[in-house]
Amino acid sequence: MRRRSVPDIQIQPTHHRSYIEQEWVKFFRNLWITLKSSRWVNNPLSLELASNKLHQLQLAVSTGFNVPQTVFTNSLTSVSKLQEESTSGRCIYKPHDSGAVNHAGGEAVYTNILSEYFWQSEQANERLQLCPGIFQTYIAKAFELRVTVVGNLCFAAKIDSQASSKTRVDWRRYDFANVNHEAFALPKDIQQKCIQLISSMDLVFGAIDMIVTPDGEYYFLEVNANGQWAWIQLLTGQDIASAIADTLC
Repeated sequence: MRRRSVPDIQIQPTHHRSYIEQEWVKFFRNLWITLKSSRWVNNPLSLELASNKLHQLQLAVSTGFNVPQTVFTNSLTSVSKLQEESTSGRCIYKPHDSGAVNHAGGEAVYTNILSEYFWQSEQANERLQLCPGIFQTYIAKAFELRVTVVGNLCFAAKIDSQASSKTRVDWRRYDFANVNHEAFALPKDIQQKCIQLISSMDLVFGAIDMIVTPDGEYYFLEVNANGQWAWIQLLTGQDIASAIADTLC
C-alpha cells in the first residue's frame, strides 16, 4: 500500500466535492476491513494508527528507547516551560504530519529550532492558539540514522547531517553533495528494539528516524510507516527492494 489517494473529483458545484471525497475514503476503509487477513505491506488500517506521532512516542518509550522530552500543545505556556526545562536551553518545533503546505508548489514546514525569545512573542501566542504543534527539547547530534525495517531485517543508514548547515536541524532539506550517506552497523540491542517497535505497530515495514549524540546515545524521533527507501538503497547499496519483494512473496 505504497500511496493512498481518492479520485480527483471535478464537479460543479464544488461544495459537494468534500462530501464525495469522504465517501470514497469510507468506501475504501470498508474494503480494507474485509481484507484484514491478507498479507499487506502495510495494512492500511495499521498505517492510520501508526502515523499518530504521540502513539509512536508512547510505544518507543515502552520499547526502551530514549525520546526527547515532548509536548503536543497549542499553549505558549507549555512551550515556555519546556524551554526552561531543556538542558540545552533549546527546543524544536515540528508538524504533526508530513508538513506539506502546498503539494503543487512544493512548500513544506520543516523541523525548526525555536528562538530563545519565542515565548515572549504575542504573535507566536496568537498563531499557536490557532494551530497546535509538536515541541521537543533539542538533542545534540553527532549524526542521524534512517533505519528501514522489513520484517526481521534492519537496514541502517548513517546520515552525516551535521556536515552541512542546510541539514543540521532537519536533513530533509537535502544537501546530497555535502552530506554523506553510508550503511551503518546498529548495536544488537538497538536493532532488536527497532524490529520490536515496528512489530508492535502491526507493521511489516517502517522507516525509523533516530539521532546519535556526541556521547553515543541513541534517541528515537519518529516512524515513517510508509517512508521513502529507494534513495537509501541507491546511496548505500543496501538491498531493501529484495527484502520487500521476499516479504510480499
